[in-house]
Order: sequence, then C-alpha cells, then structure tokens
Amino acid sequence: MSSLGPASSRNLSAIATMGESLILILNAMGIDGMTAHWEFAYSPKHLKKLSTLLDYPMLPNNCYDEGSKHPVFPTHTVIERAGLKIGVIGIACHIVDKTMPPLLLWHQLYTWE
Repeated sequence: MSSLGPASSRNLSAIATMGESLILILNAMGIDGMTAHWEFAYSPKHLKKLSTLLDYPMLPNNCYDEGSKHPVFPTHTVIERAGLKIGVIGIACHIVDKTMPPLLLWHQLYTWE
C-alpha cells in the first residue's frame, strides 16, 4: 500500500500536532512509502522529524538540499509482491504553497537546512 501524502494534514488533530497524532495509525496501515505535500507547512525541519517516526520511507524524490543539491529523502524504494519487484517513487507537489488551505499556512515554506 502506498500513501498519497497529505495524510498528516487534513484533520484538526493532525494540524494541532503537526502530523504527529497520526504516526501510530499510519505505521499500523502497512504503507510501503509515501510522498509529502501539505506536510511542508510544518517546516522542512519538522517534516524530516516526521519521516524518522515512520516505519516506511518518505519518498518525495524532487526535494533537494539547497546547499549540497542532494536529495533530502530517499528517491525510491523497491517492494516485492507475489514474486514481482515493483519500484515505488514519490513526487512532491511543487505548488503546494498556492494550493494549501489558509489554516495550514501559519508557517512559510522554508528552504531545506
């Protein structure tokens, strides 16, 4: 199973805890990987923290460190189902600051540290 990404940003509990209230639930779901979208509102530093709490990789393969130009997160993962190897990637929305509900915009979009 793959998550579509905005799982940790679309309810009051998730917003109030900056996504942390859903970590146990997301980890229990058997997700193989996810990307990120509205989670960027919590700041890059907090998004990196959230990714360390997950039992699966966060895969927004188009997020790079401004200084090093290296990917911030893993760019892909490979899972196996019924003997078949499947490559999984995630692409983060690059216009999230223009599509995010105002409630989530209490943070500005920061550059990666």
